[in-house]
Amino acid sequence: MIIITALIPKGRKNRPGRANPRLYITVHDTDNVDIGADSLAHASYLKSDAAVKAQVSWHYTVDDICIVQHIPDNEDAWHAGDGAGDGNRKSIGIEICTNADGNRLKAADNAVKLVAKLCKEHNIPISRVVQHNHWNGKSCPRLLRAGNPYSWDTFIEKVRNLVEKPAVVKTDEPSDWAETAWDLVKNLGIMDGTRPRDGVTREELAVVVFRTMKMLKE
Repeated sequence: MIIITALIPKGRKNRPGRANPRLYITVHDTDNVDIGADSLAHASYLKSDAAVKAQVSWHYTVDDICIVQHIPDNEDAWHAGDGAGDGNRKSIGIEICTNADGNRLKAADNAVKLVAKLCKEHNIPISRVVQHNHWNGKSCPRLLRAGNPYSWDTFIEKVRNLVEKPAVVKTDEPSDWAETAWDLVKNLGIMDGTRPRDGVTREELAVVVFRTMKMLKE
């Protein structure tokens, strides 16, 4: 998941700069089907005078290739259509690209990964991941609401699976704190360099001690 930072400059009227407590995540579709209307194109738009005039902004745009961040998570933005309500003032806004030349499935899956990341980083419960529709009744995210590439319920379930999935611990590599010692005993032939995080049996320990004593005698 590639995240590019391209912030709206401070002082622009579509970057209010007020504190955002990050209580919610609001999901949108860009509803822009133009060819080339990807996340980088929207980053350029948000820095334009047209976006300032429209008083519109959000935190992230997601396409099938990358994610662009436009406003820091701890600042509010104009994306929920509820004025000074909780949508604009207390949520992180995410727009999923709908450009005709993009891969909609990959874009939605990238949005799932981003939402899960933000939920974990800011301790936002999944129950507070909402549609734009939640704030002002607009039929947005339009494609997700229509089941493209899958339903909203599936989107949320995919987020849940990532948030609640236990961390995968690699057992074929030593922990950082043991790496130097592990390499030493492996290079000296005291241990064979496999299964660094497995438990050691008494007989395996005996072999290690034997090899160490033999090496010291030599």
